[in-house]
Amino acid sequence: MSFEEKLNRMIATRDKQVLKLEEELEEKNRIIEELTKINEKSILAIGRDEIKEEIVNRVTGIYPEATVDFVSELL
Repeated sequence: MSFEEKLNRMIATRDKQVLKLEEELEEKNRIIEELTKINEKSILAIGRDEIKEEIVNRVTGIYPEATVDFVSELL
């Protein structure tokens, strides 16, 4: 394999990694947006358990790989 081919292969690998990181960032930003929406509600109007349930629902809705138990433990 020539130097140019190796270089092109390395660039292609980096491009894939960058795209994956960008997707992960977008996913995390969506989670942050959803959590911000919860924060915008009157915290006093809803109870702690309701807030926790809403956070879990929103995170698992955006990030399906996250299980309810996993998100609950994070809180």
